[in-house]
Amino acid sequence: MKNTLYFALVVMVLLLAACGASNDEQSQKEQGQKNQETNEFKTSEVSKEAGNTISPDLTSGLDKVLVSLEKLKTTVENSPSETKKIQSTGKMVAENWDQIEKQVEETNPEEYNNIESSLYPLFDEIKKDSPDVVKLKQLIDESIPKVEKFKKSLGS
Repeated sequence: MKNTLYFALVVMVLLLAACGASNDEQSQKEQGQKNQETNEFKTSEVSKEAGNTISPDLTSGLDKVLVSLEKLKTTVENSPSETKKIQSTGKMVAENWDQIEKQVEETNPEEYNNIESSLYPLFDEIKKDSPDVVKLKQLIDESIPKVEKFKKSLGS
């Protein structure tokens, strides 16, 4: 009888200890999330206080987008029937844009919308089985000056 009582007591103590440890772990996770949220908030506040400080990554990213757009333009002009080549070059433009898209949107939402109004139709056209070369040329010719204008606005 005593053995059963001791066994039950040990089981109860272990259960209570396990519940306590579980709560501690949960508290630590919650505290970690709060710290992360606080750090993110502080980072965004520092960015706002610093003004629209343009990172070199954004400028070099815009350069990459411009270079890949120029390469796409050359590919479309020189090899209009080579769909795979056009698509792979267009994919490179999209990848380069994806890398800086968020920064552009945060820096200047209006310019971001302006640029995207020609880039996304360009990306959609490139994905087609047989892209319309005339439309591609038009969209590329619209996109390049928009990206250049945005890049110039960062320098001033």
